[in-house]
Amino acid sequence: MSRLSNGNLVVDFLCDALSLATPAPYKDPSVNFSVAVNFAVAGSTSLPSDYFFGKNLSTIFWKGLPGSFQTQIAWFNNFQIKAGCKGKNRASCKAQMQNSLFWIGEMGINDHTRSIGSSVSL
Repeated sequence: MSRLSNGNLVVDFLCDALSLATPAPYKDPSVNFSVAVNFAVAGSTSLPSDYFFGKNLSTIFWKGLPGSFQTQIAWFNNFQIKAGCKGKNRASCKAQMQNSLFWIGEMGINDHTRSIGSSVSL
């Protein structure tokens, strides 16, 4: 799995500033996720895919639709079940999550981008 950038992303600068490991992409099968995981989807939308298909916006700028924010939340939940809290009781898992950093970056710009030049009002 590769990144869609040949330079640093905002999350890279944040991790550098906080002396944290740079998160590995969730879909990279070769990565050990014991330190940091990135659930981002390039080009993802905040609104569900059904909205864009219903408005016939699935082919504007991109062919098809990448995963939405819902995809990223589903990946996070799946990660928690399979790796994040594997083998831990509920209290241990909760304690680990309370000691973790969660960062959600900018959201919604791709929703607007898909609407530019369409009949859908921003």
